[in-house]
Formats: sequence, C-alpha cells, structure tokens
Amino acid sequence: MTLGIRQRRAEQRRRWRVLKWLVVVGAIGVLGVVSYQTGAEISHGEIANLEDGIARLTVRERDLGERAAQLQIELAAARRELAQWQARYEADVPTGKARGLLALAGDQLDRGVTAERIGFMIEAAGRKLDCTGEPATRRFLVRTPIYRGANAAVTFAGNAITVTATGSSAKDVRGNPEAWFDPAEPVVVNFTGLGGVPSVARGPLPLHHTVLWNDTEYRFSIVAAEQRGFIAISADRCRFPGK
Repeated sequence: MTLGIRQRRAEQRRRWRVLKWLVVVGAIGVLGVVSYQTGAEISHGEIANLEDGIARLTVRERDLGERAAQLQIELAAARRELAQWQARYEADVPTGKARGLLALAGDQLDRGVTAERIGFMIEAAGRKLDCTGEPATRRFLVRTPIYRGANAAVTFAGNAITVTATGSSAKDVRGNPEAWFDPAEPVVVNFTGLGGVPSVARGPLPLHHTVLWNDTEYRFSIVAAEQRGFIAISADRCRFPGK
C-alpha cells in the first residue's frame, strides 16, 4: 500500500511539472504575441509618420519647383527689360564726336550762353562763309621757361583779340635749355578777347583755330617763323553766316 501511495505522489509531481512548463510556455507565447502586436503597432506608426514626412517633402519639392520656374520667368523678363533699356541708352546717348559736341554745348550753357544762341551757331556752321581772302599776318616770340620778355604777344580785330603762346625750350648740343622755343615740340596758343571767353589751341605746329568776335569769324593759321624763337600767325576775316 505504501508503494501505491508513493507512485501516485510521483505521478502527481510529474503532472505538476508538466503543468508548470505548459504555463511557462503559454506565458512566453502570450508575451510573444503581445510583443509582436506592440511592435507591429509601433512599426505602423513609424511608417505612417514616414509617409506623412514624404508627403510633406513631396509638396515642398513641388512648391520649390514652381517657385524656381517662376523665378526663371522673372529672370528672363528682367533680362529682356535690361536689353531694351540698353538699346534705348545706346540709341539716345550720343557717342564719339557727337558726345564731344554735346559736352561742349553743355559747357556753354553753364557759362550762361542761351540755348537759342548755341542753336544758331550750330545751324550757321553749315553755311558758306564770306571771307576777305586777304589774311593779316603777324609774328611774335614764344614764351618759354627761360624767356618771358617783350614781343611775346600780337593783337587782331582792332586790338580786341590778343594772342600769346608758350612752348618748350630748345636745347643746345650739350642738352642745355636755350631761350627760344623748340618748334618740333607742342605749343599752347592762347586767344583772349575783350570781355569774351578765352580759347586755346594746342599741339605741334602748324595749328589752326577759329575765334568769333562780334559779327566776324577770325580764322587763324599758326606756323613756325623763319626767325628763331618766333611763330607766324595769319588771320582771315569772314563775315559770320546770317549776319
């Protein structure tokens, strides 16, 4: 009898151990299922977040593409407008000799000369002059850094126009400066009218210059004279067009 009791108790212990293992295995299975479901839910949430991010980035990329296209359109329009303004500028702004004449006219306006007077002078420039054909010729000494003495000026138009000149000193064989000017070097010839605006002719000889005095235009020709240190200047009187 004792043996039977022992056998039953052993059988009960075996069953209990099996039951415990079954409980443990079941718990593990339940935990696995719960973990899987939790992981799946987390994964689904992350995927949803990623999909939302991709959607936002897609919208942003589309907006940026549209903005870039708009900027390209605006850039092309700005380039066309710039080209139009440049063409207008090149068409309206004078160049070369015309620009020089415009600057000269502006200078005369600044000096108080009326626009009507400037227009008259420009229009009269194309008319034929009535000149005497008998130029008056005079000679005078050219001032140099060494010579500042007498006989260094002449007058025309009844002493109304005074002419003087300055130049570089000639040099002897040793390279020392002399009193007279070097006719091979540029000179500066000054024309001063009574109450008028001084004018200047400069450069290597010969030179040509025009001075308007009252109703007469004086046309000057300037050359080196035969006498050392002198220049000869001739003036032909012409009746100013329209006068």
